[in-house]
Amino acid sequence: MTRDEAIAKALAETPFPPADLEGFLSCTDAERALLIQTYATANIMTYSAWKVFLTIIAECEALANLVIPIEAAVQGVFNIVQTVK
Repeated sequence: MTRDEAIAKALAETPFPPADLEGFLSCTDAERALLIQTYATANIMTYSAWKVFLTIIAECEALANLVIPIEAAVQGVFNIVQTVK
């Protein structure tokens, strides 16, 4: 899957804000973690939506290197959210 195909699929299958996706993919791990926290707090992206997103980008060679840092941030944020609730 090409990068453009992965982005199109992610936008079609998740509630990821379209205007944010390119920036999210190109920012630092720390910036992505803050965005993941923001999306969780605002109920924009649920844990299951992140899992779909990660599955999609894992299929794209150009984006696959982002899976592990994004997954770690997602797990960290949602573990914190569950602990606080």
